[in-house]
Parts: sequence; C-alpha cells; structure tokens
Amino acid sequence: MDSREGWVACSVVFAAAMAAYLLTICPTIYVGDSGDFISASYTLGVAHPTGYPLYMLVGKVFSFIHVGSIAYRYNLLGAVFGALAAVLACWSSKLLTKSWLAGVGVGLMVAYCAALWDQTTVAEVYSLNGLFTTLVMFLILQWREDRGSRGLLWVALAFGFGLTNHVSMVMYVPAFAYLIAAGNRRLLAKQDVKASVAAFLAPLLLYLYLPIAASGNTRHNWHNPNNLQRFMSHVTGTVHRANVVLSLTKEQFFERFFGILYHYLRQFSGADLLVLAGLYRHGGKNRVFLNFTGLMVLGDVIYALFLNDVSLEITTFCIPSIIVLGVWAGFTFQDIFKWLRKETQDVKWQYAAVAAVGLIVFAANYWVNDKSQNVIAYDFGMNLLKTVDQNAVIFAEGDNMILPATYLLTVENVRPDVSLYDRSGILSHGLYGVDYFWLQPEEHQRRQYEVEYNMIKSGRPVYYTTLPDMGFPGYRYKQTGLLYRVVAQNETLPPVDYWKRYDIREVWNSTIFRDYMTRGVVGTYYVRLASDYEETDKDKSLTILRKAAEILPDNMYIPYELGQILLAKKDYKGAAEEFRKAIGLEPKSEKSHNNLGYALMKQGQKDAAVKEYMTSLKIDPYYGKARYNLAVFLVNEGRYPEAAEQYRLMLTYNPDYVKGYFDLGLIYYNMSKRSEAAVVWEKYLQLQPNDPAAPQIRAKIQEIQAAAKNQ
Repeated sequence: MDSREGWVACSVVFAAAMAAYLLTICPTIYVGDSGDFISASYTLGVAHPTGYPLYMLVGKVFSFIHVGSIAYRYNLLGAVFGALAAVLACWSSKLLTKSWLAGVGVGLMVAYCAALWDQTTVAEVYSLNGLFTTLVMFLILQWREDRGSRGLLWVALAFGFGLTNHVSMVMYVPAFAYLIAAGNRRLLAKQDVKASVAAFLAPLLLYLYLPIAASGNTRHNWHNPNNLQRFMSHVTGTVHRANVVLSLTKEQFFERFFGILYHYLRQFSGADLLVLAGLYRHGGKNRVFLNFTGLMVLGDVIYALFLNDVSLEITTFCIPSIIVLGVWAGFTFQDIFKWLRKETQDVKWQYAAVAAVGLIVFAANYWVNDKSQNVIAYDFGMNLLKTVDQNAVIFAEGDNMILPATYLLTVENVRPDVSLYDRSGILSHGLYGVDYFWLQPEEHQRRQYEVEYNMIKSGRPVYYTTLPDMGFPGYRYKQTGLLYRVVAQNETLPPVDYWKRYDIREVWNSTIFRDYMTRGVVGTYYVRLASDYEETDKDKSLTILRKAAEILPDNMYIPYELGQILLAKKDYKGAAEEFRKAIGLEPKSEKSHNNLGYALMKQGQKDAAVKEYMTSLKIDPYYGKARYNLAVFLVNEGRYPEAAEQYRLMLTYNPDYVKGYFDLGLIYYNMSKRSEAAVVWEKYLQLQPNDPAAPQIRAKIQEIQAAAKNQ
C-alpha cells in the first residue's frame, strides 16, 4: 500500500463492512448448507461436493476463537472474508482510477451489495470465493502496473488456493488469462513459468484432506471419498448428477436466464446506475478491463445456467462478476468528484457523495440481509430432538431436516442418545452401506426397506421426518408433532402436546425477512400443525393452511396438504385445484400428480386421471401409490392383464407389500389363472398368517390345488 491515505481508505471499508455484517449476522445455525459446512469443518470431516478443503481447515482454526456459539464463529468467518473482498475491490478501483476516495465508494457498494452481504452473515463458502477472485484480479492489476518479474507467481498461488475452496474458479480462467496476456506478451516472456506452475499446483495438495478425513473416524463424512473413484466424483461434483452440463428446455433456459439478469440488476439498488455510467463513459478507454469484465460475467452466467442445477432462490450465484462490475462505479465516482470540484473546492461534498451512495445501497439491502433474529433453523433442529424419546432413531430427508439436527448432534453434542440417519445414504453409508447411493433404484429401495425394517424390529423408538410411502408389516405411522413415529398396529401412545415443548420464537414473526429455504422450514410448521388437527378438526386444519398459503405462496407443500384435507372431506373439485397449484410450484412432484389423478378419477374424468398417474410414474417409476391407483382403475375397467402387470411391478419394487399379493391373487383368479392365484395367496399368508380371512383363503387355495390334481 503506497500511502497513509490508502491505509485509511481500506480501514474505513473494512470497518464499515464489518459493522454492517455484525449488525445483521445470524446468531446460530442457518438453513441450507450451513449445518453441513460447520459440522464437517468442526469435526474435520467431509462436506458435500466439491469438498471445500480450504474452508474446512480455516474454519476449524477460526472455531477456536471463543466468541458466541460455534455456529456464530463460522458465520463471523464469512463476515471477515466478505469485508476483505470489499477492501480488495476498493484497492482494485484505486489502481484503475488513481483515487482512494473512489475506491472507498466502490468498497462500500461491494460490501453492501445484496449477494455478498447475504453470504457474509452465515457459514458459507461464497464469500471466500468472492475474496479469492477479487484477490486474483487485484494481483493481476497490480502486476500490470508495477511490471514485476514475480507478480504472476502470487497470482498463480492465489488462484490455486481459490480452487481449493470452490472449483467454480475454473470458470474465470479465460478472464484472468486475458487480463494477464492483453498487451503483455513481452513481459510474459520474462516470467518464471516453472515457479508459477509450482505455485499453482502446491495448494491443490489440500484436496488430499478429503480422502484422509474420510479414512478417519469422523462423524460427518459425505459420500466417503476414500478411494479414487469416489474422490474424483466428489471433487468434480458429478456424484450428484449424471451429466456435467445441464439440459434445459427453451422455457427453462429463458426462465433461468431472466432470473440471472434480475439477480444482477438488484444488487446495488439504484446505484447500479453508477456501474452502467462507468461502463458507458469509460469502457472505451479501458478496453482491457471491459473485456475482462465481460468474460467474468460470461463465466458466471454459464455456470449458473448450465453447470449448477440449484434454484436461483437457494444459491447466491455470480458474486465474483458482481464485484468486478462494482469496480466500474469507481470511474463514475471520479466523474462526480470532477464535477463537484468545478462547483466547490470543499472536499467534504465528495466525501458526502461517497457516503450517500453507501447509505443508499446499505438501506436498500439491509432488511433482506438481516439475519440477526433468525433462529428458525436452530429451533427447528432442537424441536426435532425434543420430539423423540430416549435412545431414538430419526430417519431424515431434506437438507433443512437433516443439517440443523446434524449440527446439534455432532457439534453441540445435544441428545447424544439419538441417532440421525439420512435416508439417501449420503451421510449414513455406515448404516446403509458404502455402495448404497450407487445402487440401481430397485435394489436401492430394497436395501432401504431391509435396513429400516431391521431398525424398527430392534426395539428402538423410530421416527421419520417425512411420512414414508412404504409400510412395514405389523406397524403403522403416528404423527408426533413435527415427526412421524413408527408404532405397532395395536399400540396406543399416551397423548402429548408436542407444540408446548417447542421453541418457535420467530416462526410467526412476519417482520423479519425469510428467504426461500427459511420459508420452507416455516411452511413445515404450518403443515404439521394443520396435520395434527386433520383427524379431529378438519375445518381448523384448513384455516391454518389457508393462512399459511397467504404468507407462503411459493411453498408447494401447503396447497398439497390443502388438497389432502379436501380429499378427506370429499371435495374433489377443490382438491384438484389445490394439487394443480402444487404442481405449478413443483412440476416434478410425483405425489401431487398422483393425488390430482385420484381427485379427477373421483369426478369421473378417467382419461385425465390416468394421464396424471402416468406422469407420476414417469417422474418416479417406484412410486407405489400411483401404480396402485392405476392398477385399481384397470381392474375396475376389466383390464386384468394390464392390472396384473402393475401389481407385479409393485411387488418387484417392494416384495414385502403384503396387500399386493392378495390383490394380485384376485386378479389372477378373475383371469382364470387359478394356479398363479394360489401361489401368490400362499405368499400372502406367509406374510400375514393372522389375517381373519386366512381360513377362507387357505380353503380356496386347497380347492384350486385339488382341482389341479384332478385334471
């Protein structure tokens, strides 16, 4: 740094950024990946792909700082990363505009932009990603200015470390390569290429952390990447998708593209005009930086469009290119200063202009980034654990069900008697088997059934976060607050008001901003509370859900549950309308399509109903309820061979589906395939020997067998 003015400028940006972040920081665990990152780092385990080894290690070191909860320390780490990124944006602007004051304006805009601020108040890797991309940009700009012979060595080192945090850094290779090479061919010839390559490769050794951590006795081991195949699929992220490049329909492409465009336009809240003015007025004079900016934006847009299938409402994309765009505001600040100097010699007006812009962006983005009261994820995880009995097992699905509770169990050591298993097997390969995730769907379902049934028979209290589609012989599901407990068919649980046990401090507070995933958790409270009333007071249940639909219009589970209740009330037209709303919010919901088909069938719209059943099965061929409903329709139509095929498929996917054997036997009997009927009825009696109708079924089997002998 070349002057006292520079130290003051960077200090002001860092302090202003940290003040905003500390004012709005989440006090504990947050929704989404927060619980995964903290649990993996704190236990020196493995986080979800691509592993993020640098974040794991830096986070672990930072966790030793004794301030707040462990989750708060990781959130604070994100704030530090974001503030440093803003400082580097300030410094980069100074290199281009030769004005520290313009740099302060840029630093404040970057610090308070919606995307970076959002990621600095929770435990996430994107603020560190923004820091490294800004650092690489700054180092290249510094090198272009001082023409040093070893400048690229530091660039290579920073880029290598950036890759060990987030592999999306590869998307900026063309941009950084262009910024290095443009107009610098002679200077490039003087660089120590071997040293730069070594500097780039050395940090990549941090990826060895993943197989080392996976081979240890860690409690948090995502996909167990302890061999070369699993390591490569983990680091590249291909473990979560068959195709690296996403295939989008034209409608999906434009929807996602305009979503990204809106994401860019909302970052600086009116101060975007300074960015646009800088690009318009100074782009021609700074052609190299203009082209670099275009390549950065292109890299982020390609990544968000084609290489990451996460919803734009869940993941904050494009932070690196947003920071680069923010640097262009520095040129406009210079134009403003020039105009002010013509009007007055009082420099305070220049300071006032910078402060005014910073305050505008701060005020516009404050509410949506204020997580200082958001304890919803923490309370949700605690409430799940408050629901269960001693020595319980929880089978969980969905990040917001699994990760807050995982953090509480593994980091804060709450309820050490409880075992939590995620049903995908990603974190629970010790229970389901290391090969479980890669099994074919049929074998995958069979393994899941066997493992969970054995756990139920072990005698431990077993709970599910989501009501399973499959049943277990001799058992049923009973809702217990937020969870569903497995109980014996004739078992009666003592009445418990779980809702009095729960902390729901901010669930009903509509004054705090709730992002997409937080709204999902809030929606779960509404849905489960309404479900609690469904048997005793359906009207109250409907009232709760309709209130929830007003507050959370984008939560598909609410119209789905409304449809379920209306089905129970035999309001099939109203139910169909709600299921259509649910499908509009989540077109790939096999349950919504199946239930819409059922509601249509009850209204006599047979062709439309069958179409919905088939859509449901196209989404998930193993979804038994849709196949059952289709089979029942075929039986009622007298299309027995087709119905028999549906039952055979059901029993192939779920061999312990007891009723399926009885129904298939009836179909065979009606098809005059008496011997086949006898075989499947015998299987039924093996699984259900105490059926009150067992004597009649045995008599029918004996009659068939006797007739066969006499032929």
